[in-house]
Amino acid sequence: MDSMEPTQGQQELDKPIDVTSNRLVFLISLDQELRNDLSDQLGNYGFDILPFPDLEAARVAMQAKVPLAMIADLSEAHDENPMTLAELKLFRHQAVPVLIVSNEDGFLSRLQAVRFGGDFYFQKPVDLFSIVEVLDRLTDSLMPDPYRVLVVTGPATNNPSVQALDDSPDVSIFRLKGPDHIFDALLEFDPELVLLDLYYPECLGMELSAVIRQQDGYGGLPILFQSTETDPIKKGAALKRGGDEILSSSIEPGDLYQSIALRVERYRTVISQTVRDSLTGLFNHTTTRKKLETEVMRCQKQNEMMGFAMIDIDKFKHVNDTYGHSAGDRVIQNLARLLKQRVRRNDIVGRYGGEEFAVIVTGMDRDSIKDRLEEIREDFSNVVHSYLNYQFQCTFSCGLTFYPDHPGAQELNDAADEAMYRAKSHGGNQVQFRLPSTAGQ
Repeated sequence: MDSMEPTQGQQELDKPIDVTSNRLVFLISLDQELRNDLSDQLGNYGFDILPFPDLEAARVAMQAKVPLAMIADLSEAHDENPMTLAELKLFRHQAVPVLIVSNEDGFLSRLQAVRFGGDFYFQKPVDLFSIVEVLDRLTDSLMPDPYRVLVVTGPATNNPSVQALDDSPDVSIFRLKGPDHIFDALLEFDPELVLLDLYYPECLGMELSAVIRQQDGYGGLPILFQSTETDPIKKGAALKRGGDEILSSSIEPGDLYQSIALRVERYRTVISQTVRDSLTGLFNHTTTRKKLETEVMRCQKQNEMMGFAMIDIDKFKHVNDTYGHSAGDRVIQNLARLLKQRVRRNDIVGRYGGEEFAVIVTGMDRDSIKDRLEEIREDFSNVVHSYLNYQFQCTFSCGLTFYPDHPGAQELNDAADEAMYRAKSHGGNQVQFRLPSTAGQ
């Protein structure tokens, strides 16, 4: 019997697509004004928008590119095309999330959107913030942060199950050869879980866990032990000294991963309530200051440069007085999302308080950091903020300084703050340096 070989074109369509860094969004609408407006506004948040007048044009493009999501305007009929949106959603064998935009908000319109393959529904006039919020969640779901696990190597933790974690993209392992440098490892790696042996030549594992618990900020850090110990009294003593669970050194790789995932996810949920700002989801003031201090110490140790910026929304009181405090909150949320989208994943963004933000950038030279902040400043000035029947625009002022020009966290904070207020005094909507001398740039 003859076998049928797939054509080269079909092979290309069947190939898995790497979408982990995807920021491409298809925008399908007969309304050219909507296409232009959403393309411009979403582009400010770093998304790459490909606009199409109909489903057929999007289908042709999808043969070469798979988007993060599709935004489809169902306000106008697309009856001229036999391919439904639901079919296009699964065209490349990977379900592409679909955001439906429509003039209507009734049950039948929403039911039709579901039948077309819609995952999210928005009534016109489109609320940009809500769409960005969805795209933001989709981006995060494609690039989940790996679980950061610190392993202090001992006889029981040097086993195939721990070694198998190296092959998991969901886990980032930092191995410490012994307990002596535990403080440096905690500072440098900032683990979300520590895996210890019960017995080391230098000390007992339960003693090491107690030392970790004594450090500020690590009281709730999950600590797992691995051991061949069977004595319930000794195991109970280890748990009383700060361990969360004792696992067998012969545990299966999948079971070890599940234990780690369960503990870290719980830890993230709890810690988010204490380190995150409730309005924006960014790090709060206290956490941002601690991270600034940590990064300064790390840069000192590794002889690296770091940029620190403070950002303040211009004329924010006018926004609150004119449009209301809820509109002001929306502006703060929009800037928070824009900052999060436009900096790298390893950069640190926090809400310092009110309408003020802080950004910590490492691994880039001075000009690149300033250029990135200038791009963000310009894009934010182009964002149209919508609240109720109001539409308006805002700008921000930014003060930028660098380590080691200013050698401490407080010096960096003061210098960036001074530069930020100088930017405001010069009219706002600009980035100002604060150099080691009193003269700015």
